[in-house]
Amino acid sequence: DKDSVDTHPVVRFNGDMIAQLNWAQRQGFTFRGHTLVWHSQTPAEFFRSGYTSSGARLTKEKMTQRMSNYIREIIRLLHQDWPGLLSAMDVVNEAINEDGSDRTNSEWYITFGDNSYLMKAFELTRQHTIEFGETQMKLYYNDYNTHNASKADGIVRICSPIFQAGYLDGIGMQEHDGNSYPSAADWIATYSKFDTICAEMSVTELDVTTGYANPPAAV
Repeated sequence: DKDSVDTHPVVRFNGDMIAQLNWAQRQGFTFRGHTLVWHSQTPAEFFRSGYTSSGARLTKEKMTQRMSNYIREIIRLLHQDWPGLLSAMDVVNEAINEDGSDRTNSEWYITFGDNSYLMKAFELTRQHTIEFGETQMKLYYNDYNTHNASKADGIVRICSPIFQAGYLDGIGMQEHDGNSYPSAADWIATYSKFDTICAEMSVTELDVTTGYANPPAAV
């Protein structure tokens, strides 16, 4: 029926995703999942009835059901063909602005009416990893510019209660660095803040701008 369709999205992995997972499995590698809840690449239709732009925005209750079944189906598909392959999952990505405030223009935030979707996403992911026995999968919050003091404080603010509830394992840091920034002191300050709200930290992206328009010739 319509209610079941609205709360039970169909999830499929494309060929590229399947090929990458199969390759990692053959090599004996573990895999990191990225990402379940992100403001940037979840289409607006996902938050509306019938998955169409003309559909009514789902209530918080309906969206919670849709989120649960969407996350459950991803975990189920991974467990079905690649059990134990994922070592970590970025549950929520980039939910904080540079000044440490909530990203209120996110469809997730707008649909839930507040940032309670954060706790719910981690709670449901933990629930479904336990359901399918994927308890090796560490659950992460991931963001960029984490060396920014205001942003780091915002991450601590939203992640602390999730960690205290037992749903958050780690913080992922996207390091897009320059040849003079951030400083070692900036990173140490961030690490010290995050040390209180997670069990582990990971560099999930890394690039360094050297400042050279034309790289020097190799010697």
